[in-house]
Formats: sequence, structure tokens, C-alpha cells
Amino acid sequence: AGRKAIVDVFACIDCHKFQSQGGGSAPDLTGYASSQWLSEFISNPANERFYGDKNDRMPAFAVHPGDPANRLSAEDLAILVAWLRGEWYE
Repeated sequence: AGRKAIVDVFACIDCHKFQSQGGGSAPDLTGYASSQWLSEFISNPANERFYGDKNDRMPAFAVHPGDPANRLSAEDLAILVAWLRGEWYE
């Protein structure tokens, strides 16, 4: 599910490299950051804690917990983060 999301659904590898696939000017996501940081960043990369106004491309995927307009549910976000980190998700 994580691989499908990063490759097919959200096309993350158009900008990010991950395990030798994709690439662009965005950071390599292979083992990148802690689970908490990734979860918060993917949710809202424009937050001042991260890059603020300097984020000109990365979209927000889950800005408001429980909001049906989010691109990712809380469970999908957890699966994606665990997959990016190479951790087992239960």
C-alpha cells in the first residue's frame, strides 16, 4: 500500500528519490527522518516548523485530523510513514 501510494497514487517519486527509484530536486526519502517528523511534515509541509513560505511544491496531505478533504486518512498516513521508514505496520 505504501509503495502504491508513493509511486502511483501521489507520484512522490516524481520529485523524491526512494530506494533507487525516481528523483528530482526534493530530498531522498529512503530512511528519511523520524516517524513523528515525517507524519507531521506530510500532513502539512508549509507549517512554519518546517519550511514555511519556502515550501513551494509539496502539497499538504492531512492538514486537519478527521477532515474528509484530507488526501490521506490517519491510518493511511501511518502506513505510508511506516513504509517509508522500513518499519512493520500492524
